[in-house]
Amino acid sequence: MRERFVAAWDRFWHTPADPRVAAGLRIGVGVIVFLAFLFQAPYATTWWGEDGLLPSRVARRLLDPDAGSVLLLLPPDDLWLWACFGLAMVQALLLAVGWHSHVQAACLFVWLVSFQHRNQLVIDGEDAVMRLITFFLIFAPISERWSLDALRGRTPRIRSGWALRMIQIQVTFVFLAAGLEKLPGSMWRDGTALYHIFLLDDFYPRFALPEVIAGNLWVSRLMSWGTLALEVAVPIGVWIPRTRALAVAAAIFFHLALDLLMNLYFFEWIMIVGWLSFVRWDEDLPWLGRWAAPAASPATAD
Repeated sequence: MRERFVAAWDRFWHTPADPRVAAGLRIGVGVIVFLAFLFQAPYATTWWGEDGLLPSRVARRLLDPDAGSVLLLLPPDDLWLWACFGLAMVQALLLAVGWHSHVQAACLFVWLVSFQHRNQLVIDGEDAVMRLITFFLIFAPISERWSLDALRGRTPRIRSGWALRMIQIQVTFVFLAAGLEKLPGSMWRDGTALYHIFLLDDFYPRFALPEVIAGNLWVSRLMSWGTLALEVAVPIGVWIPRTRALAVAAAIFFHLALDLLMNLYFFEWIMIVGWLSFVRWDEDLPWLGRWAAPAASPATAD
């Protein structure tokens, strides 16, 4: 019994990771983080500058004593802010193209932590997910496929899939927590939650739902209850081999729908990248199977 448990534990955490999956996550995270910084550029001095919302002396008082930020170690000058901001954007692009991939992932993690700790008043859940996935990429085989590192023949041989497994667990818990947090809400249980949300115009950055949907209480109820069911079912189904692909597809469709309807910045896209860690390349993408050389079995639910 003990041997079977140890074998199952080792299989769960250390099944060799598929470098193609890790490389896909590397590209996705690099592009998303670059775009996140790019869209924040017009507000950089307001959010992180010395004459902005939170001067460094105040930021230090708000920051946990055990936390830190590179920005708070530098002179409080906008020139240094823009230097750090620009370097973070460059390293995000270098991560996407795979040049010294693990170094870029580590540096980008430091930049994300530094900017988020510099002003914790402007961060939300997406920042935490972005930071954690970037951290786990440091320990994943992200440079063996579709990277400049691979072309140069300089890729560390990382085989254990524990880092990808942690990304899987992270996105699963985010999705499940969202559902469990809704369950106690009376408006979610009676199905009126989305009816009220649809009345908030600032949630529609691209287009508003037609009145036949947004103004129909029963349609809103079905969508509200469907959201609850999906956020509870997907985190379970994604770990069952027979339902894994369907659960991943449902999660991605759900995030795309939310991105079309609600102004949630890059949260939906970083979550989609996280869900792609469950993809089994040869099973789910057989038409692309010849694009890369055969790889080790992916660290996904089995």
